Amino acid sequence: MPTARCWARVAPLVLFALPLAPANAVATTILINNGLAPPVASNVIDDATFAMEDVFVRNVGCDSTEPNQVSPCPAPGDSTTVGVESGAEIGSLSVFDASRAVVDGGSLGLLEARDAAHIALRDGSVVGSDLGAPVLRALFGGRIVMSGGFATAAEAQDGGELVVEGGQIAGELGSFSGARVTWRGGSVDQELVTRFEGELRVAGSDFAIDGVPTGLGEVAEASGFLSGTLASGETFDVFFRRTGIRGGTPGTLRLVPEPGSALLVGSGLALLAGRRRRGSTSGCG
Repeated sequence: MPTARCWARVAPLVLFALPLAPANAVATTILINNGLAPPVASNVIDDATFAMEDVFVRNVGCDSTEPNQVSPCPAPGDSTTVGVESGAEIGSLSVFDASRAVVDGGSLGLLEARDAAHIALRDGSVVGSDLGAPVLRALFGGRIVMSGGFATAAEAQDGGELVVEGGQIAGELGSFSGARVTWRGGSVDQELVTRFEGELRVAGSDFAIDGVPTGLGEVAEASGFLSGTLASGETFDVFFRRTGIRGGTPGTLRLVPEPGSALLVGSGLALLAGRRRRGSTSGCG
């Protein structure tokens, strides 16, 4: 994968190198809406599937003739699960309602989760035509967990949740408008951005801002370089900024302990409290 230093040089080559659609491919909107789950063949998108411009995944009760209907739909019914595998070529994949997508390969121009939808990005690449625009998006309560793969930029907004545990984000990782982003592993090459009541959590240890060690909790600085060790064990050094919209409330950047450390602290406090209780009940009389 390209590093931050060489991304600007190789990005045009990446776009040029994306697989071209077969001569008989169709540019159309596909709606997968059947309440089924892989390995059902109709729910797997791979190199045997024609390249498609837009794919919408919705619950079985939603109107199959109108992918962009108001969501969540009035009577959603059972959820649909879709698998995306190596060789797949998709312009955009949007998952709505409580449906799911598991991405294990392929190339996509946009990947987004809305409503109560859930996406697992484990491999593959999400590369849009505009390198600065977010192509991995969790919106309106949707949730994405990225454990591998590649995206040019990623964000959560309007109540969405994005968890980054691995993989590479070449550009910006952002949280906006009441959303939550948690960064535990993988790389972010360009910057961390949080705006207008969005929250971005960095889980790890040994944090420093502009080279000065800092403790856990909310970051007061509006911008700077944040370094440390992520919960995954990977070290990082990346620029961050906290901004508002037209003078509104800026976003929050919060440094939190890696899950193992928090568990140990909690266990130690519980053990100490237990010893104190036993000591208070023991004695003569």
